[in-house]
Amino acid sequence: MRGDVVSITPTYYDLQSKYHFVALKPYPLDTDYMMGTVDIEKTQKGPVYLWNWRKNQPKEFVQLTPEGEVYDCHDLNWNVGGDGFWVTTGDDGFSQYEQKTGTQIAEIKFSHYLVNDPNHLQMIDTDSFAILSSRGSNSILKINVNTQQAKWIMGGQNSSMDMYDEYGRLVPAHSPEDEGVFFGQHNAEYMGDDKYYLFNDGDNIAGSKDNVDVRAQNASSLMIIKVVYNESARGTTQEFTGHVVWRYDLGVYTQFYGDHDRLMNGNSLGTFWNSVRNAPGVQAQSYLLEVTEGKEVAWSLKVYGNNTAKKDINSHGWLVYSSERFYEKPTISRVSCKEFTTPAGPSITVYFTAHNNFRQNNVYQGTYFLSNPSHLPGVNETEVDLKGTFDFVPYWQDTKIEVTWENVGTCDGTTITVENQWGQRTNTTFAYAMSTNSSSTNTSSAF
Repeated sequence: MRGDVVSITPTYYDLQSKYHFVALKPYPLDTDYMMGTVDIEKTQKGPVYLWNWRKNQPKEFVQLTPEGEVYDCHDLNWNVGGDGFWVTTGDDGFSQYEQKTGTQIAEIKFSHYLVNDPNHLQMIDTDSFAILSSRGSNSILKINVNTQQAKWIMGGQNSSMDMYDEYGRLVPAHSPEDEGVFFGQHNAEYMGDDKYYLFNDGDNIAGSKDNVDVRAQNASSLMIIKVVYNESARGTTQEFTGHVVWRYDLGVYTQFYGDHDRLMNGNSLGTFWNSVRNAPGVQAQSYLLEVTEGKEVAWSLKVYGNNTAKKDINSHGWLVYSSERFYEKPTISRVSCKEFTTPAGPSITVYFTAHNNFRQNNVYQGTYFLSNPSHLPGVNETEVDLKGTFDFVPYWQDTKIEVTWENVGTCDGTTITVENQWGQRTNTTFAYAMSTNSSSTNTSSAF
């Protein structure tokens, strides 16, 4: 598979000589932009900026926050109200800020013993819960924003839950083996179905706040952990348990950074770099890798460098922190159609799956339109097309839609259009690919 570079900008040149982005995400208020907090001279703090990746506006970079205000650059979550954002703060928690004034709206902090070097924050359930990845304590926390308390802690010596590795073996909480399930993790996120995706660096910094390994695994990995709730075990380490349901060994060691996302097709997108620059047989410096559930590589992108730096300097050349896959408009897939007859006349039921442009953590409304040349409006009907609304399922899970339409003679020629909250549309027209006939129905699928 080959592709084209759609947009690229050297931030040191076009933004400021001391500024660079660490992580970028689609901006939820205008999809012509990506959003991120810049890092000023490796201080890991800076202002919030938008990047006009389409380059269709007079200014390619737009500063969103007041001049002089800086924030942690590791991660950025726009709040559900649309007027502010959440970021990790103070090396021990996270905060919400008002975008125009920079005013701190909320702050949630923990002792250094519980949270240390948080590198990723995900706000879910309309900002009522936070998923916080605490790299320095090798743990992931689910936090109730209202009570400011952790519902559970997964991993590390403060873990509130027992773990089970990919072989189903019990790893008791607080045991020395507990930190062997994952450590030094990056970009832990909830992706629905009680599953959490993370990049397991395998770099145990043991709270030292630097990149000197106390203990390191041979290679980093992509990992999916399912959290199971057991009401009968309340108050014990079996109330919530973490089960490694999928793990993909990358064969490359990433000392820090790294990302692991769920794609709309259910595959995993891994982002990593090779910390051992002179490792035999490893030529690329940075990687993007799409992996199927069956652990086959579906797509990859590799970035090469010349590896001319000294052997004791592993962080030269091309490093990558995270990546995001997104589309310019919604998608429609898995289309099928059934014809049947009712007393009112011929009718059809259309089935299809929709996804929005990019992964979202909350519910947002979409609209569908159906049109068919054979549709005859009924008595007192004037509309030729059929229109309805639905909710996109969060976390890029499948949004399955079923629509029954009366007074339509055939599935063939039915056009399905999906529109999202930004007015962006996509469409597909149904054509017979296969059919199964019976005395009263005709069921067909198009792909």
